Amino acid sequence: MVSTRQLHRLVTPHHTRTEYLRRQLHTLREAGFAEAVGRRSTGQTELLWWLTEKGAQAVEAVGLLQHRAYRMSPEAALGPLQEHTLAVVETGAAFVEHARRLGHECGPLDWSPEVAHYYRNDSRPGEELCLIPDAVLSYVHTAGKQRTLLTFFVEIDRTQMTIARLAQKLDAYAAYHEYAPQPQTGKSNRGPRCQAGMPAWRYRYPVFPRFLLVLTGASEERLARRVADLRSLAASDPALSSAPGRCDHP
Repeated sequence: MVSTRQLHRLVTPHHTRTEYLRRQLHTLREAGFAEAVGRRSTGQTELLWWLTEKGAQAVEAVGLLQHRAYRMSPEAALGPLQEHTLAVVETGAAFVEHARRLGHECGPLDWSPEVAHYYRNDSRPGEELCLIPDAVLSYVHTAGKQRTLLTFFVEIDRTQMTIARLAQKLDAYAAYHEYAPQPQTGKSNRGPRCQAGMPAWRYRYPVFPRFLLVLTGASEERLARRVADLRSLAASDPALSSAPGRCDHP
């Protein structure tokens, strides 16, 4: 789900006004490919857009994006996760605009929301766990002829959960970093066989993605306290303090 203003920044920044984009969106809506609901913002009503089932199938048929089982609905669009969803898009839009200014590479299709990563943890034997970042974002940094691919696990914190729960999310990332699935045996197994001792993340990423926590939804003072509390909890957690390449400044 994305607002008209966010779409304008992402796909038609070369237009000074949004009339062209609005016409295209309403054409998609009339054809049954998109749907929208209104939202009050800064004293005005803006529309929030998403793909219908018909629209999602049309996009997935092109083959540029992976299939997603989840579909947005009017009920979900108006539900309690509305602001969180828009904050995820806002984070992606900030990267796109930054890359555009500096001549780097990051476009509207360079982040995917809610990508599932399955793993197991010794603290919960026999249970398959699922780590779902708010988004996985790719960014190509260029400096002369040198190009560096950066990948981020993005989490958005709107101060809706406790610091303890937020720290548990950090634990989940540390556990996923360490998880190495057992090698598959037998001809009945499907998919690529796992190599002994290889972490699961290496099958998806060349290097372990950086963890990016975006804090919003509160005053600067409250966010600063939240950062300090989270830093303190992370420093006292053995799983995080011993993690290779850990970040000292959440």
